[in-house]
Amino acid sequence: MIELNMKKFKTIFYPIYILTIILVIAMSFNIYESLNLLQKLGWFKYFSDLPFLGRNLLLFLCGLMIIELIIQNTKVFRFRRA
Repeated sequence: MIELNMKKFKTIFYPIYILTIILVIAMSFNIYESLNLLQKLGWFKYFSDLPFLGRNLLLFLCGLMIIELIIQNTKVFRFRRA
């Protein structure tokens, strides 16, 4: 049962992590063009809005890590009790 839940967890969260890593790397190669594209798409209006975008990305990643930590610790706790 524990292995089945962890497989479901990994199939959901690992693609999110990998996609986030790929997007960060892709944006890092040519940051100026990436920012211009995001500005044209309407994600932000002025370059002074960038710290808020970075903050939201960090909060998103921290939320994912907290969820992962909670799920793994509950699995370990259940495994030790059994």
